[in-house]
Amino acid sequence: MEATYQQQLNGESALWGAVAVQQAAECPPEWRYHRQQRQNVIMHTTDIDGLLACIQPGMTALELGCNAGWLTLAMAQQGADALGLDISAPAIDIARAYYDTIRECVPGTARYEVADLNTLQLLPETYDVIAAKGVLHHLPDLDRVIAQVQCALKPGGLLWVSDTNGDESTTTALVAGALTLLLPTHVPYCDKLSGLLRFRGQAANRVKASIQADGLSPFEGAGREHNWLSMIEQHFTLEQRFDHPAVTGYVTAQLALPDRIAIPFLRVLYKADRALVSTGCCTIPAWCCGRASPHPDDRARRKNNPQEAVMSRFLRWLLVILFVLTAAALVAPGAFAQGGPAEVPVQLIPLSGPASDSDAEISGLAWWGDTLFLLVENPNLYASGDTAGSFFALDKADILSYLDGDSAGPLEPREIPVISDDIPSMIPGYDGFESVTFVGDTAYLTIEAWRLDAEMRGYLVSGTMDPDAGTLALDLNTRAELLPQTTVLNISYESILAVDDGLVTFYELYGPTLNDAPFAYHISADLQTLAEIPMVPLDYRLTDITALDENDQFWGINYFYPGDTFAATDDDPIAERYGEGPAHAAHNQVERLVAFQYAEDGITLADVPPVQLALTGDEARNWEGLVRLDERGFLLVTDEHPDTLLGFVPLLEQ
Repeated sequence: MEATYQQQLNGESALWGAVAVQQAAECPPEWRYHRQQRQNVIMHTTDIDGLLACIQPGMTALELGCNAGWLTLAMAQQGADALGLDISAPAIDIARAYYDTIRECVPGTARYEVADLNTLQLLPETYDVIAAKGVLHHLPDLDRVIAQVQCALKPGGLLWVSDTNGDESTTTALVAGALTLLLPTHVPYCDKLSGLLRFRGQAANRVKASIQADGLSPFEGAGREHNWLSMIEQHFTLEQRFDHPAVTGYVTAQLALPDRIAIPFLRVLYKADRALVSTGCCTIPAWCCGRASPHPDDRARRKNNPQEAVMSRFLRWLLVILFVLTAAALVAPGAFAQGGPAEVPVQLIPLSGPASDSDAEISGLAWWGDTLFLLVENPNLYASGDTAGSFFALDKADILSYLDGDSAGPLEPREIPVISDDIPSMIPGYDGFESVTFVGDTAYLTIEAWRLDAEMRGYLVSGTMDPDAGTLALDLNTRAELLPQTTVLNISYESILAVDDGLVTFYELYGPTLNDAPFAYHISADLQTLAEIPMVPLDYRLTDITALDENDQFWGINYFYPGDTFAATDDDPIAERYGEGPAHAAHNQVERLVAFQYAEDGITLADVPPVQLALTGDEARNWEGLVRLDERGFLLVTDEHPDTLLGFVPLLEQ
């Protein structure tokens, strides 16, 4: 199903909100901190400092696509009355919160507003300066935006743009691939070499997609085809244009060296790279600064400069050498794919109340109508009065309101009282609830248990929701017993799928080294009959799944915690086929969503790339619950490791 504009907009907002949250955790949203980051030190400090030097006290300034607001704030710190606009409400919240902490030290003013730039309405002749960094290529209605900017600038006002302009060339992709093959990056050399045997014939295209971040967000590259630089030249008098180097920015992001070594090297590469571009060895749109273009006589000066002519010949030979070194990759060029697929940040949704405590150990998610059901492992911990405990719930409307920026968090899940006899006494060896799904008002839940001989057992039970009372009545007497498929302790059945003729329960471990005959149980709705259906081998753990969609596909959490040595493997067919993002290549944990295809005669992997979650360093997050959030993406939740985290992941274009 093709996403609507509003769904794409929501996905864009969620993604960049999550990026803002992640970046704010690493670096305060202020230029004095951001200028120290490697990418800015090498690529952008001169440009941005040049912009800020143009800001005078009392000027009015506007930033389009401000994200967490550090550039808007920097203009305010120069004395401007600055306004930052961005599609992401969480990013704007971060910008406002940080500004509030330093407001008294800022000579100008900074304001931040949520806005869709494609429908922008600006007052005429309002701003002395308008800045847009890395945003124009996200705007499908670029003509209209530039017309609005032209109208909103005061006579003699300044438009400053830094952005990609057009598609990367094949030459750029080959040079970038060669450099990242030869240099130490986040991908080990052994993996680069093994990559030579994969993705044959797709070298340039894969690197090009990685450089351009294709698929990173719903609007990624939407405005690239418009050639914003030509459009600006039609409406403005360019004072200056500056073509950034072709491959240095990409190499900077990939290079796995400490700053004390990387930065001097990258500065040399930057100069050589710019000379390479100027001589025509690489014809690359690269990064352009819309306030920057060579003066008419620059080209003549460059042509008559004998030193640059020598440098030109040297760099042409350098390019030839790079091609020779990567000749093998032209035959089997998988190593160029080391940029890997996009890793999608998780936008956290803050929670409060008992369910937010790690003791709740949330172990599953499911939709009951428009209510998100949060399964806690031990509901008996919340027993009181006539109830045997409680699960928890959130309304979809409240979740959407938070994600759309219409309400502030935290969200407090309400209790769903459980009507039942004492749960631990009813289930021999009871160790907690593991998964849940709904068919109408009927809930199906799996329970993990230990036998006296320390062998694991799983049970499938059911219950009935009372829509009026908001309670769940469990029937623990009628249950299906689920036998373990390995001898690994503390492993049971953690996922349930509702299908037309019953239910399918999934074991947690399907790795071929542990489980040589993987299957899922097909169980009747009355829990009386069981059958086994083949399950595709899957490395690591399968901890929860979504509901079946109209194509008989569903998604599952595929997770590996490095401490689970029993699940470790040297082979990862999914990563070998689709590649790894840079964080996954650099860390041992695996946090991804994998698509499956259901059929009555067995479950296979769907022909869909996985969704790799952006990692947060070495600390693994034990994702235990997963649901789809309409066409927007996914909601997922951790248990107690590292804490109770509810998050949203946008479903990007595959």
